[in-house]
Amino acid sequence: MVWPRSFAPEPGAAARGADGPDLGPLTWPLRRTTERDRLLADAADPDERVRAGALSVLGQEDSGAGEVIAVLLNRLEQDPSPAVRHAAAAGLRTRAGQAEVRAAMLAAAAEDEDREVRWSARYAVRLADLAAPSGG
Repeated sequence: MVWPRSFAPEPGAAARGADGPDLGPLTWPLRRTTERDRLLADAADPDERVRAGALSVLGQEDSGAGEVIAVLLNRLEQDPSPAVRHAAAAGLRTRAGQAEVRAAMLAAAAEDEDREVRWSARYAVRLADLAAPSGG
């Protein structure tokens, strides 16, 4: 089956050499002065394990910081690694009631090629629906 949101497989570490995947706008230089800054920088690391770990920690933050949500959304929508997209979806779970996050989750639930990412996104939307106050 071909999913609308498919990604080319990531090359192995040997094939990458010193280069990593194109992570788009997340490659800005950050001054690593705080733990959050280090995690935000790690979200653009060439190693998918480092990216996934950083997103897992960032997703557990209670703050609704705009840059954290932007990084999580970016990785959910654009990262070639299913593990990273899954970590981003899990990190966004408590924020799925926000319109922008909900739209990204619905797109991932319907279009992502990885079953775990689709499940995690559906679960987040379901939780948000259950937490929303009823209209009547």
